[in-house]
Amino acid sequence: MPKKTSYEELPMLPPPMLPPPWSALLAIFQTCFTAPTYRLFTAVATGAICQVGKVTVAGMQRASGPGPAAPHHRFSDFFARSHWDAHQLGERLAVWITDHLVPDGQPVTVAVDDTLLERWGRKVFARMLSHDGAAQHPTALTWGNRFIVVAITLRLGWITPTPIALPVLVALHRPRSRTSGDKRTRLGRAATALESAHRRWKPHARRIQERNAKRAAAAARGHRLPGTPEQPGSRRASYERSAWQNLQAAEAEWDAALAHTRAHIHTTDTTTPGDGVIARYRDRWAIETCFANAKQHLGLGQAHNRVPAAVRRTAPLQLLCYSLVVCYYALHGRPAADTARRRATAPYYTSKAHPAFIDMAARLRRDIIAARCAPAITETCGGHPHQEEHRATKIEQLLSDIGAL
Repeated sequence: MPKKTSYEELPMLPPPMLPPPWSALLAIFQTCFTAPTYRLFTAVATGAICQVGKVTVAGMQRASGPGPAAPHHRFSDFFARSHWDAHQLGERLAVWITDHLVPDGQPVTVAVDDTLLERWGRKVFARMLSHDGAAQHPTALTWGNRFIVVAITLRLGWITPTPIALPVLVALHRPRSRTSGDKRTRLGRAATALESAHRRWKPHARRIQERNAKRAAAAARGHRLPGTPEQPGSRRASYERSAWQNLQAAEAEWDAALAHTRAHIHTTDTTTPGDGVIARYRDRWAIETCFANAKQHLGLGQAHNRVPAAVRRTAPLQLLCYSLVVCYYALHGRPAADTARRRATAPYYTSKAHPAFIDMAARLRRDIIAARCAPAITETCGGHPHQEEHRATKIEQLLSDIGAL
């Protein structure tokens, strides 16, 4: 029987062609890995950021870099078998953020929240039935993995005036057992009922979708286009007028509640003024924005992991990549140029004055792709009289062709 090769005995990956600032930022985690695992970590982190499609493990592998790629099982084993600790990475990143991005003497604001990543497979580790605030169905119950996230909230005024949350520590929440002794818990009964409802509903779902499609096609001819005004006396106009009145009443109630909160604040912090406590609580919303951006632009939750180690590590690594993108942009970004480029390509953003997270990620992707392609482009532009200008034009054309934002 042939001897089984250990993970550390496998050949090392070739060093990727990365921009020096990005390599220097990843180097803060170098002592957390062995040499082969660190090289694989750089490929995984780069692939997780450069992948603009499905951010699965295979997607990270495809976007990790040109040249001979490592086998797929190497990337899977990085999450499932290799020896590294996501909490240790988060601690290193938290120390780096406080040293480089937090001004001296300023307190560090920390936000704690949880997020749910939908997963439906029966064999997914720590899968639980949980409340999902973003769910579209009435029960708002969804199967998935729930993670507790600790993020450092910063105000990077030279990038954007709104606060930014940088996740550093992420832990998987383990669900309770469905049974308590010989008695089934309420969560276990709800899970069984939801599974039974899905099984009964599945045969009828396609038929209902086809019927709704036929009705929509039949009503399309007489459908009122968006933006067409309603008749003054119509029922729709009356409904919109009452909705606007309700919105104004809600805003008045919110202003009154805010004034009451300023007058009656309950907190254990007796040194911070009331307005400071309210501003600190308002900055907590940045962690919700962080979850939305990570899911939409970095594919958080799209990796199909099932085994315990992979489930515990994949989401924390993707959230750390979110923080790394912001850290890279804080040091090497060009907010004015990126905002002008975005407004040129999307002129309907008339009020855009600051870069969003998608602009930060696009800047890092452009720098990585330019570093990968720079040697070949430099070689082809060697005999051109205006080498530097021609090289920059070629790189910009390449970025436009491959769809790098």
